[in-house]
Formats: sequence, C-alpha cells, structure tokens
Amino acid sequence: MNSRLSFPTGVLIFLSASLFLAARSATPVLAQMPEVAPSTTMALTLNDAINAAEANNRTIRVAQHALLSEVLKVQSGLAEADHRFIQALLNLAAAQADFDKAIGEDQ
Repeated sequence: MNSRLSFPTGVLIFLSASLFLAARSATPVLAQMPEVAPSTTMALTLNDAINAAEANNRTIRVAQHALLSEVLKVQSGLAEADHRFIQALLNLAAAQADFDKAIGEDQ
C-alpha cells in the first residue's frame, strides 16, 4: 500500500494548515511576560511574543559572551603561568649544570 497522498489531497492539507496557522497568528494569546509577577498575565500578539523572546535571547547571548570572555582570560592566564613555570624549570636545570661545571662535577 502506498502511504503517499495524492497531489490534490496533499495540496488541500497544506493549504488548510497554512490558513489555520495564518488565522491563529493574528489572534492574541495569553502569555506571561518575564518582567511581570507570576500571577499577572497579559494578552500578547505573536509579534509581541517574538519581540520579547528576541530581547531575552539577546540578554542571554550578551551574558554568554561575557562569560566566555572571562573563561578565555582565565585560560590565557593559566597558559602564561604554565609557560613561566616551565621556563623556571629550564633556568634551574641550566643553572645547576653551570654550577656542576664550575665545581668540576660535570662528566
């Protein structure tokens, strides 16, 4: 049995769904705004809800970028500290080799 719909039936379903969604997007919906107390609700249009979501997303993205910036600064500082530590170990080994050479223990 073929599960695909015939062309006219598929088009009818698509158009019906499109009309349904278009009709729903024009009507306001009840939603809670993040800035409003939980017991208070207000009617939002789809555009208002999208604008509120975009504003919240921008706030979250700004916070994520700030956090990422701090993480990168800390990682950079850690890499620099590791570099200084390894350089100090190399300097110690060189100084110890120079000292051993100076007292004649270099063999």
